[in-house]
Amino acid sequence: MRLQSPWAVPLIALALASRLAAAAFVTTNQAEMSQIYGQPVFATTPIDVRFQPVVTIVAPGLLNITTLAELNALFGLSPVNAPGINMFFVDSVSVCNTPTPAPGIQGCATINGNDIVVESVAAADPLPLAGPVGSLSAGAALNAHELAHNLGLPHIPECAPSVPPNLMDCLLTGYELTAAQAATVLANSSVLQSDPSGLFVSITPILILPIPAPPALLLFGSALMLGWLSRRRAAH
Repeated sequence: MRLQSPWAVPLIALALASRLAAAAFVTTNQAEMSQIYGQPVFATTPIDVRFQPVVTIVAPGLLNITTLAELNALFGLSPVNAPGINMFFVDSVSVCNTPTPAPGIQGCATINGNDIVVESVAAADPLPLAGPVGSLSAGAALNAHELAHNLGLPHIPECAPSVPPNLMDCLLTGYELTAAQAATVLANSSVLQSDPSGLFVSITPILILPIPAPPALLLFGSALMLGWLSRRRAAH
């Protein structure tokens, strides 16, 4: 097809960039998560949280998880076997252990499993939460909360508000863990690993995209746009 307008390729590039900008994005919060799993109740056995390089998967139908079938399909794409952990970043999650969408869900994880999904915006939430190692972000608490499910912890019964705010309170207003919860994690988890430096978990972040990122086309379109603007300025 012949492109008649000098805007055609730049517009194609801008359209692709716009679609990519609307997609999910990754925020690992690695350092803060390690602080949460290094709080005093872990004593001499803190857990280091280590993120691997980002894996991208094109799955436009799984950017918004609204059914259990979609959740199962998403986890079916997991590239890593236990003890490694898969953490998917999507636009929205509205189901977890309920058959129909529910308000307020920002993530979901398998208890004693190795799959996690979180909403990108929620994982990047900078809202500060107080706790035993100082102020940490709500996004880090969300990621750590879902990781705790993989590490064997359920929610506090009936998601009752806790004092002090506990990481496993589903209202997620804090990140503290009890000694009993830490003991459960250290005794029961199938995803804990160790090396000479101590205990750690290995998480592969998986970014769900609506379309493949075409960097060459975007650069070509940007170059054409700059060239067209230069010619336009020169004409005036």
